[in-house]
Amino acid sequence: MKLRILLIMGLLATACLADAAQDIKKIIDQAPVLAKAGKINDAVGLLLQVESLAGRTILEKKTLAAAFQQLHTELLRRDELALLYKVAERARSLFSSEKQAGINFGEACVLRGDYDAAAKVLQEAAKQNSTWFASGKADDARLHLLLAQASLVLNKLGDAVAAVETAIAADPADARSHYAKAQVMMRAEKWSDVAASSALAFKLNPKLAQPVDYLVRASCYQREQAYDQAQKVVEEGLSRYPTASGMHCALGHIFLGKKQAAPAFYHFQYEIMLSGPRSSYTEEAKDQIEIMTALLTREKDPDDYLKVAYGAAALMNMKPGGYEKAIDNIKKGLRANGDNCLPLQVLMGNAQTALGNHDEAAKAFEAALLIDPFFVPAYVDLGDAYEKLGKREKALEQYGKAMTLDKSNWRDKEMIEKVEHLPK
Repeated sequence: MKLRILLIMGLLATACLADAAQDIKKIIDQAPVLAKAGKINDAVGLLLQVESLAGRTILEKKTLAAAFQQLHTELLRRDELALLYKVAERARSLFSSEKQAGINFGEACVLRGDYDAAAKVLQEAAKQNSTWFASGKADDARLHLLLAQASLVLNKLGDAVAAVETAIAADPADARSHYAKAQVMMRAEKWSDVAASSALAFKLNPKLAQPVDYLVRASCYQREQAYDQAQKVVEEGLSRYPTASGMHCALGHIFLGKKQAAPAFYHFQYEIMLSGPRSSYTEEAKDQIEIMTALLTREKDPDDYLKVAYGAAALMNMKPGGYEKAIDNIKKGLRANGDNCLPLQVLMGNAQTALGNHDEAAKAFEAALLIDPFFVPAYVDLGDAYEKLGKREKALEQYGKAMTLDKSNWRDKEMIEKVEHLPK
């Protein structure tokens, strides 16, 4: 009897192993195919079924590792951060001694904002090797770049410096490492290193520059009072990232350095309208406008004074009971600046909206978009004006344009809510 039970149990175990072998084969064969076909959830679902590597052949382990790597790359490309974390976490649990699996999980933690976990995982991965995952100097550079990013956020400046230097040593021709070093050295206030790293990064690959890289490089020129060069760098950044926060604030400071009050005021106003209420750049721009407004009476150039004064007066009257006066100052400001002053056109639209003059508001926002077709908030404001005028289709069109231009804009959620609640 006992012998029969043991025999049955043996047969069941063999059957289970056979099923497991079929499962792993299915995963290995299908997951990358599904990912390539865009069936991301199905591919992720298959890989998340893998619970153990026990009993797997070397070929199966290696092929499975490749499937995880391919899916990680695809999820990263598609910006599927929640799924990326799940897949990277599973790969790390299955291939716990693999450097590449650690790098991928560390990257997922950084993108998730879990910097403590990222630093711990990446430090462990730095001591490991890769057997099943392909790995090279570019991956070593990526590991230490991620570690530098996590360390900088955690305010561990020494660790960030060491990590970014290691990244550069691993792959000196990788512009990303030099961009990262410029940011780290800026935090360390080593300005000559910032300038050198920034210049080398732009030389190696200017296309990789993010908004912060343009701001870092411009700040180096500003410290040397090379304002024309700083202005050129920020304007180059704006041509690539027209809705990026901080760019107009930087230009405002540059024009202040050049003692040009009107364009400085213009760009500080622009920053407030673009970046939204929660941005630190908005607060900085507001502070600068308050300072400039207080100093207006000391301006020696009357034309420059008028250009700034009318905008300041309009801003101060943008409240109940003051909108008519604000509009009067905006009109004077437009005469002094020319009709192509975007902040004044937007202020006009906002003042007319507050008074319920939605036709006039729409005209002002349309004028603003003729000046800058990439100014996302004006599309939203124009959509609002059309909505108030009962022009639903036109409103939807403007919201759609805004979201196409910049899905990460601070008003994105507001736009979605408006579209969902718009009467049909």
